[in-house]
Amino acid sequence: MQIKTHHIITRYLMSAGIISLGAGLIYLSYAIMYTVKQVPDTFAEIDKAGERIDRVLDEVKLVSDQVPLIIEQVDLLQKKIPSILAEVKENRLLVPGIVKEVEQLRLQVPLILNEVKAIREEMPVILSELEAYRKLVPDVLTEVAAVREIIPPTLDRAERLAQEVRSAGQEASEGAVLGLFSGIIKLPFKMFGGIKEKFETAKLSDSDVDKIRQASINALQANIGTTHKWTNTDSKHSGEVKVVSETSDDGKHCRKLNITVNKNNRQIDSQNTQVCQLDNGEWKLE
Repeated sequence: MQIKTHHIITRYLMSAGIISLGAGLIYLSYAIMYTVKQVPDTFAEIDKAGERIDRVLDEVKLVSDQVPLIIEQVDLLQKKIPSILAEVKENRLLVPGIVKEVEQLRLQVPLILNEVKAIREEMPVILSELEAYRKLVPDVLTEVAAVREIIPPTLDRAERLAQEVRSAGQEASEGAVLGLFSGIIKLPFKMFGGIKEKFETAKLSDSDVDKIRQASINALQANIGTTHKWTNTDSKHSGEVKVVSETSDDGKHCRKLNITVNKNNRQIDSQNTQVCQLDNGEWKLE
């Protein structure tokens, strides 16, 4: 009886095992089929990963190519560091002086502000004076216009006087005639009458004397140091008259003239002579 019961249990167990083994085989088959279906996607992912790896490798190669340049630049920077540190050290040494100057400037600020304040306080006075000057402008312009109207007649009178000078120089004798200049300034012709004797070696002609006379008239009307040249193409003589100095002693106004004579552009003589102005405005040889 027991043997029969054991045989029955064994049969049931074997059936259950066979059933379990079949179920396992079925699940294994399903798993294999699912895995096989996933294989193309897996290979596709592997291909994509390979492409990414290739790009990464390319980038790594580019970076590796730049490494020598980076190292070279780093070496250059390292070589420059001592000079940079030296400049920084020098600049640090300048800082106290700069700070001192800034402090001095800061101390000057109140003084500058006080000066600005003083100027601002004076501005009303200055503006008032400017306004007063502005009011004078019309009167000044009126006076200027009046002076401008006077100028043409004055110039005409000066021209007439100059013409009288030229006429007097041509008609006068050696010992008498006086030339006019600066309105009523006269120069005795007699001082030129002795020019030939003074410049005896130069052998001056009458026309040379006339040229010297006119240059002297012009020189006496000019400032000290002004030179007036003269030239005579007929005699080949030339030269210049220059007012060398001017004196005023006891109300007596005198000027010293330097007269030079050239022959063919080479100086052959030079003489100084002094003329003084009389109370009536005439210039007379001393």
